[in-house]
Amino acid sequence: YWREPWTETTQADYAEAAFTLAFGNANVQSITWWDVSDVKPSVITGGLINPDGSPKPALERIQGLIRDWTTETTIETNDEGIAELTGFAGKYDLEVELPNGKTFSRQVHVVERTTTTHVVREP
Repeated sequence: YWREPWTETTQADYAEAAFTLAFGNANVQSITWWDVSDVKPSVITGGLINPDGSPKPALERIQGLIRDWTTETTIETNDEGIAELTGFAGKYDLEVELPNGKTFSRQVHVVERTTTTHVVREP
């Protein structure tokens, strides 16, 4: 048991606490969840999806955390054409709008624990 008998709410509380703790620790690189579904799980009721395919509260909480931790913003360049962003490591989809109204997209990768510089030029 984790503080109380195991229920879907207890599982969701546990998942939220574990993911939050892991996300806040720079030494954690990934998380493994053993059972995606409660169909033939290795841990009884340990899955994130019910046998009927519906999401359990734990999955919904994890998805909410990921949404909260996703960086989505609009920034403008300064007079030198430089835009700065502080964000989590990972892939970013950039959409650049030029003064003439044209737009183009690029994907960039921000490396963890580093300052990353990307030069984006009009195609």
